[in-house]
Parts: sequence; C-alpha cells; structure tokens
Amino acid sequence: MTLLGGPRTAGRPQNRPPARLVHSVEVSTDEPGARHVECVVAVNPRDPNNLVAASMVLDAGERVVAYASRDGGRSWARSKRAGKSASFRGLDPAVAFDQDGNAFVVSIDDELTVWKSTDGGFTWDGGAVVGGRAWDRPWIAYGATTPNDAGPRLYVAGKMPVTVFGRGSPDIIGVSASADRGAAFPFPRLFLLDPDKQLLNVVSGMVLDARGRVLLMLRTFPASTGDQPLIAGSFSTIVSDDAGRTFSPPRDGPAFQTYSHAAEGKSMFGLGFTSLAADPAGAIYVGFLDAVEGWYRVFVAKSVDGGLTWSEPVAVSDAVETDASTPALAVDGRGAVGVTWYDRRADPTDGCYQLYFASSQDGGRTFSPNQRLDARMTCPLASGAGVSDPRASGDDPLTSEYRFKNAGDTQGIAGLPGGGFQLTWIRAGEREMQLWSTAVSIDASAAPLSRSSGR
Repeated sequence: MTLLGGPRTAGRPQNRPPARLVHSVEVSTDEPGARHVECVVAVNPRDPNNLVAASMVLDAGERVVAYASRDGGRSWARSKRAGKSASFRGLDPAVAFDQDGNAFVVSIDDELTVWKSTDGGFTWDGGAVVGGRAWDRPWIAYGATTPNDAGPRLYVAGKMPVTVFGRGSPDIIGVSASADRGAAFPFPRLFLLDPDKQLLNVVSGMVLDARGRVLLMLRTFPASTGDQPLIAGSFSTIVSDDAGRTFSPPRDGPAFQTYSHAAEGKSMFGLGFTSLAADPAGAIYVGFLDAVEGWYRVFVAKSVDGGLTWSEPVAVSDAVETDASTPALAVDGRGAVGVTWYDRRADPTDGCYQLYFASSQDGGRTFSPNQRLDARMTCPLASGAGVSDPRASGDDPLTSEYRFKNAGDTQGIAGLPGGGFQLTWIRAGEREMQLWSTAVSIDASAAPLSRSSGR
C-alpha cells in the first residue's frame, strides 16, 4: 500500500548526539490499581522545576487526575481541589501555565470546565465553565500578547455538535478567550466549515505563535469519502490575529492517510491527534501520524508563515512493519525539536508498545536516530484484568476500553527553557497502566542513552 502523492521525505542525519535519560519515575503511585490513559504535561515559565501533569482514569466513572512537581519531575504530589476531591469529573485533560505561573487544567463532563491553580498545580479552585454542551477534545493555551494589543488571553478550543431545528448538523469549532486569567470565559465563538467541501473530524491542536496569533489545526476529510478502509485527509489550519474573534478560511496543511471504521482494529492506532509547538523565531511545527505502506508512522512538518504553507513532511519514526501511535512534539529553550511516540517494533503482533524519542537540532530538517527510552513493554489490551477485542462479541469498539488500545489519544511533552524535554506517558505497572514522567537531555556532550531495565 503506497502513500497518495508519493513517498515521504526521510530525515536521517549521519551523526547526532544521542539523548540522555535524566530520570524516569512513576507518578500515579497513589492509585496502582487504576487504569490511567491519555496524559498531558506543562512547565511553569517562571519556574522550570514546577510541572503539572494530568491523565484520565478509567474506572466506575471516567475522571481526570492531576499531579504537580517542584523538583523538575523527580517527585510528584497528587493535586486536590480546594477542600474537595482529588480528581475532576470528565475526560480529555489539557493543561497550561500563564506568564505569572498560574496553572490551568481542562476537563469535560456535561460541561467544559477550566480549573485554576495559583500554587503551582497543587490545589485547584472551583472552576470556570465554558458555555456549550458535548465538547470533544478541548485544548488550552495562553498568549501574553496579540497582534492588535488586545492583551493577555487564555484560550480554549474544541469541537461540539449543533442541532438545527431538531436535526443534527456537522460538528462546529468552538473558541473562547478569557481576558481575566481564567476567572470567566465568554460563550464561545462558533465556526463551521463548508459541509459541501470538508467534514471536521476533530480540532486536532492549538498553538500561539511568537506574534500571538492563534492557530487551530483541524483534522478534516472530503465531504464524501466512501466506504474504503484507507482514506485521505488534510490537517487544515485556521488562524486568528484578533484574539480569536475571527479566523481565516481553512488552509490545506499536511496531507495524510488513515484507516476508517471499515478497518476498525487498524483505525484505532490512528486516533492520536497532531502535536503542535512554536519556536521563538515564529516557526510552527506539527507532529502527526500517516499510514504509509500499511503502517502508521510519525512525521513532522514546519511552517514559517503562520500556517499558510508547510514544508514537505519529514519521516521521524523508522519504516518498520508495526504501527507507531500517539506522537507528541515540543520545542525546547535552545530551539531543539523533540518528538516522542509509542512504538511497537518489539512486538510482531502489533499489540504492545515502548516509548521512543527522536530530536532535531536543525529546524526539523533531520532527526536523530530512533531511541528507545524504556525497555518495558506496555500492552493495553492485556493490562490488569485484560480487555478483549469487542469485535468478537459484536460490541462497539468505540464505547469499550478497546477504544484505548493506544493508552489514550495524547501523551505529554514540554520543552524546558534550559534545554531538554519533560515527558509524561502511560506505562505498564505491576497491576494496571500508570502515569509516568521522564526527562531527557539532548546536549551535544550527553552520554549515550541510558536503557531502562523496565523493572
């Protein structure tokens, strides 16, 4: 099976310094029997040793848990809501800091709620509700400036369904910007793609560039894709230069292929979103999955004009006959681009993964060799009591834990101001899948990568 439009560019240098594993610790030690999935991480710009991480927990009712660190991720403490529980009802966590060191975490239940912490993520307030219902995969980002000097804004974006006189319509994009540092959010501004041209699958990422412009990346498909198992789409971008009040028309971004629900087991590997990051010079990077020659692989593309055009995607993960999934990308304070993903090359059955990493020090033109950061195999469908393939019983894979065969749709990565990256990811524990934190350095003087024994 070949890629539409020809093969992707391979970005392999002759010599690159290897990554160095600084430390790797289990975060969710307080709940060893709870299944953790879908994680995120953010670093405090005023104190790079202060980190906040969050993940979903699947048990009697889905919930989000958060943890905070003051020592660069070497140790973590479970966050609490002020005087209340140690978790947030809902799904799809996202985290961010503002320039003053306030932390924010998002969760969606019946409503989308933004929780604020003024003590580095250890305790959280009662939360600000963003209008609208049935939000899906929200993102949060902070911008200290905007092109028209509108002032600092905290942005939330995602998608939601709408009903028009009793009938469902295509999903719409929702964007809300708080001007009071998350105390309140106005009802979101709503944007609809032309349903005769494009169908919105999801808002796949949000980033603010060096000029304060808001860029949303949309995972879109043609209005009619048919019933074929392999379908082609585009990561379209829309850009706002007025603090989210208006957006440009969609611009075609990197093209990709993915498997549809006609190949349900295969399609699950491609559920991860894009991962976006901006560097101080104004460039924007995107990491994403593309189905090439029958397997999902990780690619990176770059835009230097605010998402108007994108470079030819560069292959990051090796061309192996297993599926990569859940890529995450960030830029550190020295301009290095780091990419991490779940890699299954050690399991010919394509079921179990290990954490892999690669980096670029030339603006995303080439990437270091693929490096395994942890030796332990994580097998989401065999963890704990085990999760069987629901297709054998006729159940819907999207409404079962089989939906999380990638351990969720996101993993966390944050670039550190002094260089290097902080990762959060899902790793097999002794009883269930757990939230882990890993820090890596890519200094030229770094020693060869330290291989974990995997306990």
